[in-house]
Amino acid sequence: METYVPTMFFVIASWISFLIPPEVVPGRMGMLVTLLLVQVNIALRVSSEAPRTPDVTALSLWCLLCILQVMAATVQYGFLLHMSRLGLPSSHKELANSAALLDQLHKTAAAAATVATEVAQPQSPPSSPQAMILAEVKLRQQRIDKISFAAFPAASFCLTFGYWGYFFTQWNQSG
Repeated sequence: METYVPTMFFVIASWISFLIPPEVVPGRMGMLVTLLLVQVNIALRVSSEAPRTPDVTALSLWCLLCILQVMAATVQYGFLLHMSRLGLPSSHKELANSAALLDQLHKTAAAAATVATEVAQPQSPPSSPQAMILAEVKLRQQRIDKISFAAFPAASFCLTFGYWGYFFTQWNQSG
């Protein structure tokens, strides 16, 4: 239990990264890399303390599953950072080619501003095409983080129940 509980807590801590805005690169990446290094350190300790066997031990498999889960959260964040880079047009030609998207974004922002006048202080929609693209990228990033905040724990629970179910079944059959 001295390995199972801490590694699961570190996986849960990686889910908290989905609540940190993607713009906070040092905070979010620092947290994920630290959690990943801690998981690897625990796996190395488990490997060095375990008796040598030709097969993979249950504890080593658990450590690997936990490392993969934290790594998946890190890859998800890398994808979000890549999205923000892709959302920045590198030339005026790219801005001109995305005129239809910009018109749609402008209409959406104008509609949102109209609704906002009824509820609170009106906010003006982003004026430049680049600002509208950045706003759309930010909305997509927030959506991906919300989905990840639900999907990662669900996948982790499935992996955990599958792991324990398999090994309890093996234990009952052998004993």
